[in-house]
Amino acid sequence: MVNTLEILEDKRKKLEEGSQAFQSADYGKAIPLLGKLFNENPKNPLLALQLALSLERLGHWQKALEVYRVALKHNPTCGELYNNVGNVYKEQRLLEKSIHCYKQSTLFQPNLPEPHSNLGSIYQLQGKIDDAFICYEKALIINPNHTPTRLNRALSYLLLGDYEKGFKEYEWRLKEQNIQQRIFDKPQLTSLKNNKDLKNKTLLVHAEQGFGDTIQFIRYLPLMKELGATIIFECQPELECVLKNMKGYFDQLTVKTKDKKKPVEYDYHVPLLSLPSLFQTTLKTIPENGPYLFPNLEKQKLWEERLNSSKLNVGLCWAGNSTHRHDRYRSCPLKQLLPLEKISFARFFSLQKGSRATDLSKVQTNIINLDSDIQSFEDTLAIISNLDLVITVDTSVAHLAGAAGKPVWLLLPYTPDWRWGLKGETSPWYPNIRLFRQPRLGNWKSVIHEVREELKRLQ
Repeated sequence: MVNTLEILEDKRKKLEEGSQAFQSADYGKAIPLLGKLFNENPKNPLLALQLALSLERLGHWQKALEVYRVALKHNPTCGELYNNVGNVYKEQRLLEKSIHCYKQSTLFQPNLPEPHSNLGSIYQLQGKIDDAFICYEKALIINPNHTPTRLNRALSYLLLGDYEKGFKEYEWRLKEQNIQQRIFDKPQLTSLKNNKDLKNKTLLVHAEQGFGDTIQFIRYLPLMKELGATIIFECQPELECVLKNMKGYFDQLTVKTKDKKKPVEYDYHVPLLSLPSLFQTTLKTIPENGPYLFPNLEKQKLWEERLNSSKLNVGLCWAGNSTHRHDRYRSCPLKQLLPLEKISFARFFSLQKGSRATDLSKVQTNIINLDSDIQSFEDTLAIISNLDLVITVDTSVAHLAGAAGKPVWLLLPYTPDWRWGLKGETSPWYPNIRLFRQPRLGNWKSVIHEVREELKRLQ
């Protein structure tokens, strides 16, 4: 009897320890603890969910699928399990399998908002926006305050160009922990109805998402200054070097710190991506679209000498941040770009940074690798200023070149990020960017063929 109680107590402690490790995102610790318990009790769906999610967080998709399969044998009507299997298939780009699982989840547990919302996100990836909206509405009937669904719907509105609805709904992002974790001791600016409130007040505008977002939306700061506010702009440390000399955008530039302490004195704060909603932006009222970023003159001169050539100088970037939720769709394999090298009157330079810069060492190519030369956005901007053209996927390089007024050919997936819309070759955000769109999901070959034909016209 004592041994039985000791065994049960030991299991309870291991379950508690494993669950705590999962909750604190210590997945390496959680997996062996939860894995042993799950092997002993594969009927427990909570164990399965925590173990499989831990495996997912570390990128072990197939192992996660195996856990779900075992769990579903014992819990064949568990909608949460089907929903999570759908998420794994989505990560693996197996969209039809993902759709099937989400539908199974809604069948067995119709009152879960997650599978409806996730199904809508798949339809959105496939360009079926009307079907996506139907799914989002079903999820919101179940739970009107379901933040992921509200965000998915916001992105659909924005993708369609309905900026008034989209930016208003996009404020739901601030309810997600991974978007805004800071606590401010002053109120957030939520309305411009009484502009006099900003007269002689100090406003802290803080960047909140990617580098490209900061570059794109910094254009709103002069509008805030026109209302009489003193603007302190808090940016990512990496962007300070290219933003510090901007005139008329802010009164003080500061950088984000990890200690979350308030860096300055202010009266109100506002996240940068809330400004479009405050100004009730529409497609016709997008503020100044450039150029508004300028290179360091010394570095620009240095690269002018290095890149001097009678050939067309073209910069290439084929991959974005791997942590972006749709990076597997927006980034392009380097080998797909190699046919561009057949353009004999052009020289190609890699602007790629991060882990994907090593792709050049894995293929036969004459693309000139500038990875070791680029130590900052200031270096990238100086190089771009001396290029004739930048060809890039949807990443910060596109925004950097766009804001600098350089010609950009942007390679887009079938359903792009909302800011590029669903149709057309031009962007209301950057007049110097030309859009090249996939005709079908995952079809980069057609995009590169079109780019190559257009390059030939530049001779």
